[in-house]
Amino acid sequence: MFYSGYFPVDNDNGQDMFYMLFESRQDRKHDPLVIWIRGEQGCSASADLFQEMGPYQFKQNETTGGIPTLVPNIHSWNNFSNLMILDAQIGTGYSFVRGSKLKEISTMDNAVKYFIRFMKQFYAHHEDVRGREVYIVGQDFFGGKMIPLFTKALFDIDKWENRDADFRSPYLDLHVSPAQKWSEWINLKGVAMGSPVIDEADIRGQIGEYAVENKLISRVEKFFFKYVQDALCKPAVSQKSVLETAIICGITESVATGNPVYPMFDLRNIKEECKGWFTC
Repeated sequence: MFYSGYFPVDNDNGQDMFYMLFESRQDRKHDPLVIWIRGEQGCSASADLFQEMGPYQFKQNETTGGIPTLVPNIHSWNNFSNLMILDAQIGTGYSFVRGSKLKEISTMDNAVKYFIRFMKQFYAHHEDVRGREVYIVGQDFFGGKMIPLFTKALFDIDKWENRDADFRSPYLDLHVSPAQKWSEWINLKGVAMGSPVIDEADIRGQIGEYAVENKLISRVEKFFFKYVQDALCKPAVSQKSVLETAIICGITESVATGNPVYPMFDLRNIKEECKGWFTC
């Protein structure tokens, strides 16, 4: 069975968060809940539905072309879990922004606050998942930045200072006691992050380690690479200067990966030629 919809997360600005829930094909009453999030602006978790772990994929007729058809994904994560696709951060995917306050609401503090509000309402509405093992999975920038914050917030959810008493929702007012201990319902068992950006300055420096270990550059070249990284790239990242980060860090990384202009090979597979700077 499939569910989708919105839960309100901001009374003042009228923001809602969108989710899709695909029940397990195996044992929906006992299999764990897996929450997939992506979330950085422009990267919707919903977009992964038909590309990665969702129950269906688009299939193109390689001979005639035409309109793709939906086919079951034999590798779908809902083969073994109840899979939730969550557009977590307002302004991402179907969790659209109402009004023009994107910069004001798109902060890390708000992202965590909205996530906790969503989770409370989700568990209030979906009684079957209460107490079930839950795993949060994500990737890239949002996975590295937000999943640790979401995890800590879930562990601290019952603390008095986190009760968020001013937030009103009919899902909570009608179905949940004010004394409810959320940790009894939200049984967080683990998290997984793919290629997470936890510390951008540190992770950029690992390109030099990668290059020297794969004999792409010499240790002398790595010394100069690290000098530029420490003296120029890291300060640009810490000051959140997008232009300086792109120019300074990008050029040094390009040199470390084979060419002063752009990488000569794909970092994901150094045997493959690079098809474009931003994809390698």
